[in-house]
Amino acid sequence: MSITAETIRTPDTAEAVSHPEFGVLPATLDIPLDTVIHRIDDVAAQGDVLISKANSRRAKTALTEPVEIIDAQFGGNPHTLHPDGDCFWDAELGAELKLGVLTVAKGARAFLFHREHGGLEIAPGTYRIGRQREFAESWQRVAD
Repeated sequence: MSITAETIRTPDTAEAVSHPEFGVLPATLDIPLDTVIHRIDDVAAQGDVLISKANSRRAKTALTEPVEIIDAQFGGNPHTLHPDGDCFWDAELGAELKLGVLTVAKGARAFLFHREHGGLEIAPGTYRIGRQREFAESWQRVAD
């Protein structure tokens, strides 16, 4: 199910907004009016980011505020994780493709936003989040 951000918030909204399907959304979300949000619980891609359910260890570092998992230093828009409830994020520093592990506790959710690719509501569970790559005579990261 997807919704447009127009039903969630207006540009001048400064606090959390309630939506009948998605409930109260974090006040940290600063998203354009045409953003579409998809709910995921298994695997999804967002531009050059790939999210997949993991059977690996759970993340242990509390995610209490938004974090850019891919920043905009190379000219693009950042991919930003927003916690809503008990979420945990262990970044893989220095890793080429694996960005980290996200654990969303039961009863919580996380949001991943990108200004061009929209939003993902991530259901409870543990996920591997990494960079995508493509093959064009040799392996290379997907450019966003």
